[in-house]
Amino acid sequence: MKVKRLVSLALALAVVLSTLCGCGKQEQPDVNDPNEGNKTKDTLIIGHWSDPPSLDPNNALNDCSMRVTTNVFDTLVRMDAHFTPQPCIAESWEISDNQMEYTFKIRNDVKFHNGDLLTVDDVVFSIDRGINSPKASPSFSHVKSVEKVDDSHVKIILNAPYNQILACLALPFGPIMSKSYVETVGDEQFAREPMGTGPYKFVNWVRGEKVVLEANEDYFLGAPAIKHVEWVTIADTSAALLNLESSDIDAYCDIQTSDYVLANANDNIKIVEGDALGYEFIEFNTAKAPFDNVKVRQAIAYAVDKDAMLLGVNDNIGTKIDSVVLKDALGYTDKIATYEYNLEKAKALLAEAGYPDGFTCDIHTPSALYAKYAQVLQESLRQIGVTANIKQEELSAYKASTIGGKFDIAINGCSFTFMDVYESCGDVIYGPKIGETNSTFYNDPDVNAWFAEALETGDQEKLASLYEKVLIKISEDLPIIPFIWRVRNITCAKDLNIPYVDPYAFHYLRDWSWNS
Repeated sequence: MKVKRLVSLALALAVVLSTLCGCGKQEQPDVNDPNEGNKTKDTLIIGHWSDPPSLDPNNALNDCSMRVTTNVFDTLVRMDAHFTPQPCIAESWEISDNQMEYTFKIRNDVKFHNGDLLTVDDVVFSIDRGINSPKASPSFSHVKSVEKVDDSHVKIILNAPYNQILACLALPFGPIMSKSYVETVGDEQFAREPMGTGPYKFVNWVRGEKVVLEANEDYFLGAPAIKHVEWVTIADTSAALLNLESSDIDAYCDIQTSDYVLANANDNIKIVEGDALGYEFIEFNTAKAPFDNVKVRQAIAYAVDKDAMLLGVNDNIGTKIDSVVLKDALGYTDKIATYEYNLEKAKALLAEAGYPDGFTCDIHTPSALYAKYAQVLQESLRQIGVTANIKQEELSAYKASTIGGKFDIAINGCSFTFMDVYESCGDVIYGPKIGETNSTFYNDPDVNAWFAEALETGDQEKLASLYEKVLIKISEDLPIIPFIWRVRNITCAKDLNIPYVDPYAFHYLRDWSWNS
């Protein structure tokens, strides 16, 4: 937990950061201007933790970079708030019977910021550049090649069927670029002065301070309401809050949970939350007694006080969960087994499993926060006769313990790229991943078969059925117990309208507006 700074120190720090980051106070209203009251605010100054290392979307694995490039470039498709692919530069697409070829019809009305019309040649160039850019692998690791079909169609050929390829292509690692512009200015200048088709045009980048954007009034999906944007660098969230209070900035991405109280105490500031792509969970070494016994795992599930973890440890930030995916996910079902906090049921199951007097075990954690979750679990286990010793380790040692099977119970967490059942839990429960990422040593033949089939089908109805089976089975077998879903936040001026918080925290600013 971050230690609170003294107010005087924070004020001094804010002054320094304001000078360094170019976050000077916004222009104050002219009280002598009779039209002042009718003016619509059209500027947004938004802070984040770091200066972008690069603005080349194929070479920037950094959230601060991607917040800029998400708004300067467009991808073939975009994922909506419900994780469903929607047309963007591609107005439609067709999938071959073998799920290996995706043919996209390209819009004929998209222009780059320099006025050039986007063509299929630009699409082929961009996809091919992404395939050959290692840092763009989240978008293109499943893509074998790209072909021009005609002047309005492009075909992407996969290495193997992959049901999340549209979601991959929607990531900011793989947008469509101007072939002539990139080849004319070269990679280095392109990384400093990006030019795309997106809702905002790049204006200026003051290293270490800010990136300035302006609205693309000719944007093919309609011009954004906010006309001027500055992404400013403020590393310290406490200083960012002071900048928000003084209106030096309008918004800040992902304040720390320890700063929620201060933010909520200011009537002019609001916190807008949205679900992230990640959650916290308890995992068992299912290859080791007594945790190879499903009744023991179920007993502990009844002893997990999720309310105490959410309210007492996480300050009620997040959502209590029973599943590894949210309701928008394909295959989500309410048919899963759930386990309310019930110590009597836990004791009864332990007795059925042959442990009426309990046992001794360890709980491994990789951080102080996770150790607090472990303490809550430790106390509940004590009440059902189980003695649990907490072992907090450095991350490298923790990984060695869990992947190596040298643990009983572990507190863990994950983040993933898509709202998809395999993406959310496959690494820790899929049998073929044992020895790599599967630290539960769970190796159920049915789950393995369902996942294997799911990874090779593009049939959404079939995929939903397979995933539903997986969710039900793992809720009964309990190799893991999910307990808190993570959230993203934007802390901002109360008049800023943010329809939803991007789960990746890249933030598509065309959707934002001022209520005034």
